[in-house]
Amino acid sequence: MSENWAAVAATIVKHLNLSGMTQQQLIARSRVSKAIVGELQNNSAQRHRSVRTLESISTALGLHPGHLHAVLNNQKPLPPSQAQKSARWDGVPLSQNPLELARLRQRVRRLGTELYNTMRSLNELDDAITAAEQNLKQHTDPTGADE
Repeated sequence: MSENWAAVAATIVKHLNLSGMTQQQLIARSRVSKAIVGELQNNSAQRHRSVRTLESISTALGLHPGHLHAVLNNQKPLPPSQAQKSARWDGVPLSQNPLELARLRQRVRRLGTELYNTMRSLNELDDAITAAEQNLKQHTDPTGADE
């Protein structure tokens, strides 16, 4: 499937004109850098863009979050009224999007590692507190006076 970056550029220009929005306003609303918005709007750099980038621009233009991704892949975009409640829609089932699956797998592994390290640290802290409590009990007279 070939990507249609010219159609993405035309869609951005069309919807900027229809909405009366400036490029600066699009940048502010989408929170996408000026350089990337400019490259997409002018079709000056045809390279991979994250789904999030295209979603942010689509949403800022008042379109369905997956609109520009669908246009890029020569698919019919959904109308804004059919925006899913989920935070992401890229027009392609995850099972058919190996790049997105790889990113998700990497993120899950990273989160798993962070969780493991956090749990290990918490267990070590719990052990240190238990040892401190035992040490305190050994050095304190039950009546409150030191030995």
